[in-house]
Amino acid sequence: MSRKFVLVRVVTTAFLFTSCGGHWREHPTDDMMIKMFREHRKEFETLLEMIRHDKGLERVWPKSTRPEDPAKIGVSPERIAEYRRLFRVLNLEMGIADYRDDQTYIEFLASSVGMFNRGSGKSYLWLANPSVDVNSALLVEDLDAFEARQTKERKKISEATGHGSGIHSRAYRHIEEHWYLYYED
Repeated sequence: MSRKFVLVRVVTTAFLFTSCGGHWREHPTDDMMIKMFREHRKEFETLLEMIRHDKGLERVWPKSTRPEDPAKIGVSPERIAEYRRLFRVLNLEMGIADYRDDQTYIEFLASSVGMFNRGSGKSYLWLANPSVDVNSALLVEDLDAFEARQTKERKKISEATGHGSGIHSRAYRHIEEHWYLYYED
């Protein structure tokens, strides 16, 4: 095999791995996300109002939606295009999700690292009833430090046992009012 072929193959593999959420990249830091939130609060509020208005629209990804045909629930292609425009402005690489019928827990999906059941996500979260939702999870001052501790613990268990740790965790960091950062692995 030529050196040029090997180099092209390595670069292609690296691109595919990272563009599919591979571990070669990291989540944005808390500081980066909070700065984005404060600079673009109006756009976050606009997205919040849009998803709360569009009842039955559970998820909008950059390339698909749930339900698959949002027009069936009265959401036009132009409206979906506006969601996606706002995703680009806000660096929401994975879109927005509203899985609860009562619209009390809306996730703005900023980052996904890893694959399948071995990955993690970092999001903005709007909670209508923070005392209910945050009470069941860990509220921390720094999600970056929390993620680093969890990663170190999983690595230690993996090295000791020879397989994945099975540890799954989640934590919240309060930004202001009903807004939080959210980390889950």
